[in-house]
Amino acid sequence: MIADLADLIEDAVYAATGAPTPLAEALADAAARGIDVHVLAPDLAARGLHSDLAAVDYAGLVELLAAHERAVH
Repeated sequence: MIADLADLIEDAVYAATGAPTPLAEALADAAARGIDVHVLAPDLAARGLHSDLAAVDYAGLVELLAAHERAVH
């Protein structure tokens, strides 16, 4: 069974930096519940940010999304 997944893209990548954002608490809760959290590397780079989360490129994002039955936008 494939684990649940959260992919941070566009401005959601700000939550991946550890900065206090409205999404940061939900992100911490997701990680505590065992949800795999990834961040889109090009979106981090475009904003000059860094993260300790698993970063993926566009091809990696497509692979992750294709491996899961459902995606919520």
